[in-house]
Amino acid sequence: MTPEQLRLDNQVCHSLYSTANALVRAYRPLLEPLGLTYPQYLVMLSLWERDGVSVTALGEHTPSRSHSDSITRYCG
Repeated sequence: MTPEQLRLDNQVCHSLYSTANALVRAYRPLLEPLGLTYPQYLVMLSLWERDGVSVTALGEHTPSRSHSDSITRYCG
């Protein structure tokens, strides 16, 4: 790779990371009154979409740590 290709501005991973952070920041004021983080919100959406979903199936559609944290928080 050339030095130009290695510049941070030319890295797809940096663009994706920046976009993901912006998305989480945009959702934060909407989720705060509900007491939810963005990963917890994703878990809640997955549960809403699929009634009776197992923890294993839930893990296939959400970040692995967030689903176990959310289940513990709401059921524990």
